[in-house]
Amino acid sequence: MIHDRNGDGAYDPSTDEQLAGVALDVSNGAVDRSVTTDSNGYYSQDLEQAGQWTVTIDTSTLGNNSFRPRGANPTTVSPKCGVTTLVDAFYLPSYLTGRLYEVSSKSCALGGTIFEDKNDNQRFDAGFDAYLEGVTVLLSSGDAGLEYSTVTDAAGRYRQEVPAGKWVITIVTSTLGNDQLEQTLGSNPTAVEVCAASESNLAGVSVIVRSVPDLTSGSGSSAPTTVVLTTDSNGSYAQEVTPGNWTVAIQTSILSQSGLVQTLGNNPTRVFVPYGGVGSDQDGFLRPQIDEAVNIDAFAIPSYLEGVVFHDVAGNGAYDPGFDRYLVGVSVTASRGTTTLEIATDVSGYYQFRVAPGDWIVSIDTGTLGNSQFRQVMATHPRVGSLGSGTNPTTVQVPYGSSGSDVKGYTLAPPREDPPAPPLATAGRDPHLIFAHGGRADFRGRDGAYYSVFSAPGLALNIRTEQATFRIGSVTVDGSFITETHLVARVGPRRNRLATASFWARELNKENWGWRVINGTCAGRAFRFGARGSKRCFDFALAMGHSSATFTLRNWSFSVHGNHVYDRISGPQHRLDIGFSAKGDAAARSLPHGLVGQSYSSMMPRHGAVDEYPSMGHFKTSSMAEGAIEGVGAQYELGAPYETRFAFSRFDEADAVRVSAARE
Repeated sequence: MIHDRNGDGAYDPSTDEQLAGVALDVSNGAVDRSVTTDSNGYYSQDLEQAGQWTVTIDTSTLGNNSFRPRGANPTTVSPKCGVTTLVDAFYLPSYLTGRLYEVSSKSCALGGTIFEDKNDNQRFDAGFDAYLEGVTVLLSSGDAGLEYSTVTDAAGRYRQEVPAGKWVITIVTSTLGNDQLEQTLGSNPTAVEVCAASESNLAGVSVIVRSVPDLTSGSGSSAPTTVVLTTDSNGSYAQEVTPGNWTVAIQTSILSQSGLVQTLGNNPTRVFVPYGGVGSDQDGFLRPQIDEAVNIDAFAIPSYLEGVVFHDVAGNGAYDPGFDRYLVGVSVTASRGTTTLEIATDVSGYYQFRVAPGDWIVSIDTGTLGNSQFRQVMATHPRVGSLGSGTNPTTVQVPYGSSGSDVKGYTLAPPREDPPAPPLATAGRDPHLIFAHGGRADFRGRDGAYYSVFSAPGLALNIRTEQATFRIGSVTVDGSFITETHLVARVGPRRNRLATASFWARELNKENWGWRVINGTCAGRAFRFGARGSKRCFDFALAMGHSSATFTLRNWSFSVHGNHVYDRISGPQHRLDIGFSAKGDAAARSLPHGLVGQSYSSMMPRHGAVDEYPSMGHFKTSSMAEGAIEGVGAQYELGAPYETRFAFSRFDEADAVRVSAARE
């Protein structure tokens, strides 16, 4: 019995080993004999008779549990007279093994974005929100004992490559650029973990193993043995092989398609498998990417919705200290979309909501006023500095970083009667001016020039005129039309915000409407709309129907109607006609000026130059409202659409009523 190391099935003294002390059982079913190999691995047993005998080797006595027989065990023999010789060879198996796995990442980074959330909706809105540049961000790791400092770029981004582990991100709020900013998204500081260690096994990968012939043994070359293996769920493969050198080749086509790159081991590689041992190969693959922890932080200047509710005892539309009284505990609801907020007025009749900017609907629960006879009136209050709408509910625009306000005054007194509205004035067609208290004049205007038609404290309306050639019956007229209107207004609780609004005739289509007819700004924020659109900017309201728009501020209202230039030969295709109206004491308070506005400052009719059209032929208009206006037409010209300064400007003046009250 031998340990056949070289696998030739015969005893080779130079390599093989004789197995001593191995127990065997020899049996013919009726007779059992036990025998043990001697020091030379030899055993002998006399048999009582010929016939079929079974030889069973007790493998537990071989001295190594890993031994495997090269032949059968048990073995059946049929000896006859003489000696029957058996050679039992055992060997130790050899294995080729390997494992394929994916490494999660090789680089780690911390990054993020910081922006100003101007509409307070916890997300970045391109074209509206703003990235915060130059903000200092500290990155610290107590485990690693490291700290980095980085600064956001023009896109509000910061990034720093760091070792794997747990980190704390801290935004230095003093570098935000505005101490009013409050965080609306994210937290400060923020704890994060980057590059958490992990590996994943690569299953189902084909591996080709091939033996390498030993050409030094003198036996000549022989065909190599090739075996195709597949990795299991653990990414492993194993195969019993003959000892010697083997080539291992991983089929990487599937791995390459997944973006994996080998970072551990070689492919192909040579592995030596020792006799009775294991030859092993380890191969690691990586997706060449950076594991980056990304943090998003947003900051916004708080916006508020506030108001006052009081009993206007005198019914004069203003809060009088010591006379009127605040209404305490009144339930106020503010709603916008799916968001509804509720609060009760305090001892000063005051309420305040911290809200996102935009339009909010404010409702008063009249059942909490304390008197069912209260009637709401338009009112003002010095704390919020705005004129209440006089309606319930009402829409209040809350600007970003500021306050939108509303005043609710309630009275038991009979309603106040407003002074009769001044007559309506107009400027339209080519263009004809109709004045507030009677009279008319024509005004040609220079081609492309801007003129002031209305100028009052904190409110101005300008026009642009363009030359046109058109027919009226049998007359060809060389005249002009109004093609643009530009309104400038001071708005807000303290009239310290600026609003602009323009109506463009050229944006009207063949059906006399358009989607981009009106544009402007509200406290620096741009807007644009067209048919059926509307906008509210503090106490300034704008609304458009099909082809007409209304602009209302305090007690002044302007209507602008777009129309075709009929029987046009050349020049603009659409024109604008304007209407002017006032409520209450608006005219007496403002004493407006401008080509049309000045007609509200006195009760007298104004009559000026008009163009007398012939019955046929060619006619060029020339009248410039001479005799009806103060000065001459050129003194009303402006250098730009929103310019407010000209010879008779009232835009920067105070209300006449306030001035007279101060003098008294």
